[in-house]
Amino acid sequence: MTPAPTGRSSNPYATYVDLDAAGQPQNMYPQQPPPPAYEPPPPPVAYLLPPEKPKRRTRPGFKVAGAVLVVLLLIGAGKTVMREHRQKAQACGVITIVVGELGGSGPAHATAEQGAAFLDLPIDAGEIDRQRREDAHNRAFADSLFLHPKLRAALIGIADGTDALLDVRLDAQGDRGERAAKAARLGDALSGHIQAAREACR
Repeated sequence: MTPAPTGRSSNPYATYVDLDAAGQPQNMYPQQPPPPAYEPPPPPVAYLLPPEKPKRRTRPGFKVAGAVLVVLLLIGAGKTVMREHRQKAQACGVITIVVGELGGSGPAHATAEQGAAFLDLPIDAGEIDRQRREDAHNRAFADSLFLHPKLRAALIGIADGTDALLDVRLDAQGDRGERAAKAARLGDALSGHIQAAREACR
């Protein structure tokens, strides 16, 4: 057995290999290449596709009922427009006659003398009742004109003004001068409502 060189182990069982000697392997355990970087596997195809929306079951009866409802609404709207068109023509025909009887002029200021002359008109109970019923009918007629708000307001003003004039005419207990002045003011307001209806009919 070769003795250990100076500075080496003195263990007799230890063998000495000269690593610097020629023919000896310089590296018994060569360095292994590093493992490749970890790449996650691609997701399944099912996750790449958009989720399917649940199909809503529609009954044919619902579609038919909806279409019928729309048609009925359109028919109802058409009938309303036609009805109001006829009512407007009817009301405007009456207003034209009234304006013609008034001379076709604009609203004029009524004097106290004219108010007093109105109070001196004879009172006919039957005529008063007929006028009241006609005013109530005209007021209900005007309330149905939803598509013509200006004409509706003017017609209601005419009916209310006529009733107010009748009340002043029937109030025999009040002061005559005050009643005449009130009748003149109501006459002015009534003339203004008639002119407003005339403008709405143009």
